[in-house]
Amino acid sequence: MQLSHLKAVAATGLPWRVQDKATGMVFLLCPRATVIIGSTALEYGHQDGDEIATEVLGRPFYLGEAPVTQSQWERVTGTNPSVHQGAALPVDNVSAWDCIEFLRSMGPGFRFPRESEWEYACRAGSETPFSHADQLDAHAVNYNGVHPYPGGAPGPNRRMPVPAGSLPPNRWGFHEMLGNVWEWCSAHPSRVVMNGDVRVQTVLRGGSWGNHAHSCRCASRLVRIPEYRRQNAGFRVARDVA
Repeated sequence: MQLSHLKAVAATGLPWRVQDKATGMVFLLCPRATVIIGSTALEYGHQDGDEIATEVLGRPFYLGEAPVTQSQWERVTGTNPSVHQGAALPVDNVSAWDCIEFLRSMGPGFRFPRESEWEYACRAGSETPFSHADQLDAHAVNYNGVHPYPGGAPGPNRRMPVPAGSLPPNRWGFHEMLGNVWEWCSAHPSRVVMNGDVRVQTVLRGGSWGNHAHSCRCASRLVRIPEYRRQNAGFRVARDVA
């Protein structure tokens, strides 16, 4: 972990790592910060809506170390909507509404992450297209390795998710923020879009097992209505500091 991040975590006086007893979910602390998200038009894969945005995160918060697993989902809801079945696999095929209902069932303090919080944790202090480098290693990130980032080496195409927490973490300890499954978040206020008369305030971040490398950048996002669900869409939980 970066020394600057260690100091920022220590300055909060809060534990870096906490676990929810009911579900077994592990959460890692993110200190307060002024967060810059998005990418410039010079970054390969940049799309309209990825523009640079800034948000002041005035309070520290916790974010799930890994995406919500199917066993954790079942423990809370008693159901499993996933297309790719496996207790340790991330839950998939869930809409934003499904995730919000799940969070209500978990109890007070658990919530949807904002996309600024998500990208802050994903980047882990980096300014490169991916949280660890200018390229994406398909052995360390679950994406369609047949289609690497320009100049990168091809790798495996697993064609399905891998168990949550099974691939190497980023520098702050978060697993599979890039690839594996897209993750639901609430949109940055400046990036809310209109779909007819409806304001779409939900986005999917990070890419998935089926996407090309450019869709798995830290800045990558899909604007989708909250009813949307697919076999490559899941989420991770944010938790307020008590």
